[in-house]
Amino acid sequence: MVEEDIDVVLQKLGFGRMQFIIFFGCAIQQWYVSNEQFGSGIAGVAAGCDLNIDDERSSWMIASIFTSQILSSNVWGFLSDEIGRRKQMLIAAAMTMILSSISALMPNFWLFLANRFLVGCFVTGLAQAVLTYVSEFTQISLRPRIIIFVCYFIGLSMIYVPAMLLLPQPAVRISRYISMSSWRLLLWMNLFPGLIAFVLIYSMPESPKYYLSVDKHDEAYAVLNWCCRLNKGKDVTLQSLGIDRIALPRLRRSTMPIRITSRYLLLMRFHRKTILILFSSVSVIAGLLLNVARGYYVLLICYVLLCVPPLCTLHMVLSVIIDVIPTRLRSKAVAFSMMIGRVGTLMATLYVGYTFTNNCFITFNAYVIIMIVSLILILLLPKDTDDIGTD
Repeated sequence: MVEEDIDVVLQKLGFGRMQFIIFFGCAIQQWYVSNEQFGSGIAGVAAGCDLNIDDERSSWMIASIFTSQILSSNVWGFLSDEIGRRKQMLIAAAMTMILSSISALMPNFWLFLANRFLVGCFVTGLAQAVLTYVSEFTQISLRPRIIIFVCYFIGLSMIYVPAMLLLPQPAVRISRYISMSSWRLLLWMNLFPGLIAFVLIYSMPESPKYYLSVDKHDEAYAVLNWCCRLNKGKDVTLQSLGIDRIALPRLRRSTMPIRITSRYLLLMRFHRKTILILFSSVSVIAGLLLNVARGYYVLLICYVLLCVPPLCTLHMVLSVIIDVIPTRLRSKAVAFSMMIGRVGTLMATLYVGYTFTNNCFITFNAYVIIMIVSLILILLLPKDTDDIGTD
């Protein structure tokens, strides 16, 4: 009986019809996730008159959105590794769309706030499972690029959400207390990509790597056999390719946990690690120049170069985590990383609000120090490793 590494099998199967369906399903799902995240803030502004949202209540909304995502992130990471990526995505997507559609009918601020808090809890499960799911159907050589392409749909969301506010507002009264407003229409229009993604992902199987991680080898083989037929034709099966059994790549017992396979390392060193170093360096230099720069446009350029490069590498960092963390812990690792990012965002919001008017020198240089620490950690990534096989 011939046992083959699942990454080798995915390489043989290539990027065919099944991967295209999963890619578009996950990309559109990422679009929907971004709609919910950006749409909450925009809807809150647009609903200012209807729901009496002042500056204090806006702060409550921002805090509740991030708090819900922080509290639920690790729970979803655990569930994804227990029940599977696809099942989690379907549950989280269904609950997010139901709650989001209900939130558009809320007659007052506190009910709207409570409903958006619940939306934030469920959309977190959707956000952290998308990249894990698409990566586990993709061969190693294409994985970083596919993850980046999926994240391009965040930009599409940033165009789509404001554009929906430009739609003509129908003069319709839903009930005695609720009238049709632009923000209600926006929340409903945001659901459109989610419905498409739900149908696409529902038609696809569970991740074969998840099946292998819970010792369901027959199910994993069946999924990859389906992928083989869909990509290469109905008459081609794994057995016809000489593959009788699938196995996860495993680290040797003699190697340290920090070491990773040479294939992953080459991707990190010659692609992602180099880009991370370059972008972090640009951010650090721009932050330092803010201390001496003069002139409106010079300051603007330095500020943009301080903020934008780290933002551009966020999902690249997640792609590294996806590559180097074992399958049984992958969703937990992604969820924990995203949780730390949201904690940082919440703390930064409070920090900037407190220090910016008092001492902007401290405000910006604190970010520079953080980026320097980040750059040092990136430089400490291993340069080579021993060959790692299977147990």
